[in-house]
Amino acid sequence: MQTTSPPKSLDWFLLILCGLMWGCSFFFIKKMVEVYTPMQATFLRMSMAALIYLPFGVYFFKKIDWSKWKALCVVALCGSGLPNFFFATGEKTVSSGIAGVLNSMVP
Repeated sequence: MQTTSPPKSLDWFLLILCGLMWGCSFFFIKKMVEVYTPMQATFLRMSMAALIYLPFGVYFFKKIDWSKWKALCVVALCGSGLPNFFFATGEKTVSSGIAGVLNSMVP
């Protein structure tokens, strides 16, 4: 049987930290589309993510089933590429706060 206890200070701190990190991405997208086109902003964000994940990719390279490379490309495009592009395109006309709230309603 599980019992619940009231949240501790660390719990609140971590919740606020996660909210700030999650929300700041929309602010940074808004600033990026003031300088770059949505396609350029998407490319930059995807490139930065690829650099961060590169060590994991090198480590797990031999464990990946490369016979399913087409499915992996579809997942990458639908799960990362298109959402990044659509957010960058949308934030040319919508505020970053509204974009964050709308994104929070996606299941």
